[in-house]
Amino acid sequence: MDCAFRKGEIISLGSDAFVIEDIIGRGASSIVYRANHQKLHTEHLLKEYNPQGIELYRNSSKELHVKDKSKQQQFNEGLARFTAGYELQKNLRKNSALTNSISNVQRFFDEYGTKYIEMPVVYGKTYDQVTEHTLKDLLLHIKAITKTISCFHSEGYLLLDVKPENIFITPENTIMLFDFDSVEFRSDLVNTDDWYPMSTRGWFAPELKDKDCKLYIDEKTDIYSIGMILYYKLTGEPLKSRTTSPKKLAISLDPTIGLLKDIGSSVLDPLIQILSHTLCTFSYRWHTEQLMSELEKIINELNRLEAASCETEQPASSVQESYYLALFHLHKKSIKKHPFPIKAHNTT
Repeated sequence: MDCAFRKGEIISLGSDAFVIEDIIGRGASSIVYRANHQKLHTEHLLKEYNPQGIELYRNSSKELHVKDKSKQQQFNEGLARFTAGYELQKNLRKNSALTNSISNVQRFFDEYGTKYIEMPVVYGKTYDQVTEHTLKDLLLHIKAITKTISCFHSEGYLLLDVKPENIFITPENTIMLFDFDSVEFRSDLVNTDDWYPMSTRGWFAPELKDKDCKLYIDEKTDIYSIGMILYYKLTGEPLKSRTTSPKKLAISLDPTIGLLKDIGSSVLDPLIQILSHTLCTFSYRWHTEQLMSELEKIINELNRLEAASCETEQPASSVQESYYLALFHLHKKSIKKHPFPIKAHNTT
């Protein structure tokens, strides 16, 4: 049962009332609403703990309840991680290397049988709502996302739930992240006995399915999700097979449609290598630095091909200038005699 608030519903958080405008994000553990403060008429984002994997219902007072009581402990554990994610997000904002990559958080509410995080509205789009029109635009976005994730890795953090809905792109093309329920400090993860992944199916790496997955998790786990996003953007569908050899990937890519249309082997071959080294078995995946380097090589190659294409195609304005210059030399004498051969009009 869908327990999300509907557009137009009024909810009270603390001493404030908010009118729900719409849902802008839905993750494995939460819903993000765009809401309007009823008195101040200011827009806010409200993130509600509302896990998808547990069947819930609301009573007449709008309170959230677990339908199957055997799932109550799982709900409570997720709620504790949601709270920890809020505290982590606040602390990460204090890190100068990460400040611009993290959405701000304001107040925290305990209402309706669950919890809420209030955030200011940031203008832009989640990455699932962004459509690139060229392969270069796509690769520039993937490179920027990889660079942002690399900043977290440099500080010792693993994201573990990288997906388009958790990535926000501002009008200035700044990459921001706003879901931190799954973020873990690498060294803490090894020493945690009861840890389990909160990642979203379809995007997370295969090792996260293993009950002993924390033994294999490191920065390369996030790399897999980047590869999945790139593949999805190129093909319009998720990867159907876990077999990710270059040959299998080449067969699954259609160079006659979409962003791959008309690209040559100088671009397609290294692109297949990138997919192969992000979606492959854990030990063969690249780190963020190498991935960014390989992306930059393809972007440079696209720039080279674009420049070469411009050199071989004479602009329409140049063709027109050449045409009129030829006419000038052909009729030079007549032009000298009659520089402005304008027929007089009878105005009477």
